Amino acid sequence: MKTKTLRTITLAVMIITFCACDKGVQNDENNTVRFTAQLNAITKSAIPFPVGNKATIHVYNAADLSTPLAGTPSLATAQNNGGVSSLTIDALSFPFSLNKGNYDFYCVTTNTAIDPGITFTNGKSDTLSNNVDYLYASNKGVVVSSNTNVPFTFYHKNVKISIKITPNAAQGVTAVTIKNIGLKLPVATGDQQGKMDLATGVITPVTTFAQTYTDITKVDDVNCSYIILPVAITSGTAQTLSYTVKMDMTVQGTRYIDRIYNFSIALPAAGLDSGKNYTYTGLAGSKEVTFSPVIVEDWIISDQGSSNGEEI
Repeated sequence: MKTKTLRTITLAVMIITFCACDKGVQNDENNTVRFTAQLNAITKSAIPFPVGNKATIHVYNAADLSTPLAGTPSLATAQNNGGVSSLTIDALSFPFSLNKGNYDFYCVTTNTAIDPGITFTNGKSDTLSNNVDYLYASNKGVVVSSNTNVPFTFYHKNVKISIKITPNAAQGVTAVTIKNIGLKLPVATGDQQGKMDLATGVITPVTTFAQTYTDITKVDDVNCSYIILPVAITSGTAQTLSYTVKMDMTVQGTRYIDRIYNFSIALPAAGLDSGKNYTYTGLAGSKEVTFSPVIVEDWIISDQGSSNGEEI
């Protein structure tokens, strides 16, 4: 009878020990990590990252950008999860998981349903482009000790240029219709310009402009916009934005077709900063377009009904 009792106790201890070890292995090596994403906004409710858009998730041991974790960077797609955008790794049919540890997470997207295709080497991207809405998010020093959610908030990292041209009634102009606007775009030169720093999301500004015009996007009859690389002003470099605009206009009751104006707008002394929206408002006269001082705002979604812009 004593022997039977001892065996039963020994067996119970073995089962408890095995379960405890198994539980420890799960916590160390199989901690599910899920990702959610939203856009930086000043709104009453969060603005989810658009469903179907793709982003690349980069994972590193905390404070160490030398080598990404095995299996990353990983391409992910935004999905609707109860009104919240979750990022699901495309190549995995099961949840992403990590060992216990302290990690830095980064996420980069072009705000489209296309693979961003951005390569980072030693924490620096390849050369980036105009007319691309690069969004960046990071979440650093995340302690993964159990199942963990990593939220990302995306920020614009290129520059948005907005142009509005309205009639100058004082010169008898009563209507204008923009046909198209061309802009001499900034151009990255050398090995350092136009590259994103993965640690900060900062895109190194460029200092030169193309010699030819590129048509920019027409929003409506009086508004155009375009996305460009950040620009720094240095000695000996161009300090203006150069445009050519084709417009129809009504002057003193007469309609004129395809009038062409060439003009240059002085850049702010600080250049064109990453993540900013620069709005230029012009009055179209019978012979020229004159511009008011530029309004500089954070490039952000807002429902507050007022601008945070600064006139410079």
